Amino acid sequence: MRIYIPKSRGGKRPLGIPTVEDKLVQMALKKILEAIYEVDFLDVSYGFRPKRSCHQALDILDKAVMTKPVNYIVDMNIEKFFDNVNHKWLMKFLRMRIADSGTLRLIGRFLKAGVMEEGKYYQIDRARRKVGC
Repeated sequence: MRIYIPKSRGGKRPLGIPTVEDKLVQMALKKILEAIYEVDFLDVSYGFRPKRSCHQALDILDKAVMTKPVNYIVDMNIEKFFDNVNHKWLMKFLRMRIADSGTLRLIGRFLKAGVMEEGKYYQIDRARRKVGC
């Protein structure tokens, strides 16, 4: 199901609300992907990692800025990244590290899943899936 929540700067942001069953499968898939990819992250990476929060990242940033010479700070936003990532390439990269066909098939099904809005099912716009990263 999808609902829309207001943005602080106007407009609305779509928010997907998964079913309980989907949420359970997503959590299991998250644990599998974390076990595979967590070792690749640097210790200074905080985004959506286990036992790490944005508050911890801000504390580290505060200490660095207040105690060391800093010439610049870069703030980046990956807004709409997952709306535009090329699913074919994503699956190709996942196959490099994941051998289990069932896991890959499940990820593919999530990528192709449509949305429910106001009781109606909508397919994902296939044109967006072909856009490169």
